[in-house]
Amino acid sequence: MKDLKYEPKEIEEKTGRIYEEILENAFLIDRPNFERICPKDMSTLFSLYDKEFFDGFFQKKDEYEFQFRLSKRMTKAAGNTKFNNDRDVFIISLSIPLLFQTFSEIDRDVNVSTG
Repeated sequence: MKDLKYEPKEIEEKTGRIYEEILENAFLIDRPNFERICPKDMSTLFSLYDKEFFDGFFQKKDEYEFQFRLSKRMTKAAGNTKFNNDRDVFIISLSIPLLFQTFSEIDRDVNVSTG
């Protein structure tokens, strides 16, 4: 996985496919500067990025589970990832306030999917 490298044009194509697919298949996300998101949408985004950029590497890891959460209380970190050793679960949390603040404090579209 460390050898994965993509040219800017390839990244643009991959993120474009993710953009189209998330708008088509999301549970709550309905436009680029979305106003609602749920853990199911986070899971869908994770799967799309995994497919496009990592050839399904994470989905092939059957020994691990991935859970997604949204937090209203996280205000200093945009997100975090924790690993529960007892259950072999990665818990990925995003800050709702910081996520939506990104959309409201600037006067342009924001591509969350750009790396």
